[in-house]
Amino acid sequence: MTFRGNRLLAGLPRQLRDLVLQKAAQVDLVRGEIIVEAGDGIGSVVFPDDAVISSVALLDSVGPVELATTGCEGVAPPLVVLGAKKAAHRAIVQVPGRGVVIGLAHYRDLCSAEPVFQEQMVAFARAFAAQALQS
Repeated sequence: MTFRGNRLLAGLPRQLRDLVLQKAAQVDLVRGEIIVEAGDGIGSVVFPDDAVISSVALLDSVGPVELATTGCEGVAPPLVVLGAKKAAHRAIVQVPGRGVVIGLAHYRDLCSAEPVFQEQMVAFARAFAAQALQS
């Protein structure tokens, strides 16, 4: 697989990035595509290349509210980094493009076996939380 541009993956050492990409698929992300629905189990994670994925809360009183976005700097759904097994928010493609998808089991194995991978994910989670708190 040719690597295209997610900065979170680009920041990994080449051997580790290759390990991530061994069990990955490049996908087209279509505007409006729901990556995971709030409350559903997380089966895979997406590293957007040039797409943008919105984290959306579904509020009874006002409808959907965008909480934050994830682009080429991160992973969606973002709370997977903190060990979430179910999605807290809807993850929906806001800007179409490409991305890299890996299964949740492979993601968890990498976090357990590769400290550098885990550190990159935690750094993203911190930045994501800061963004969400400013919204």
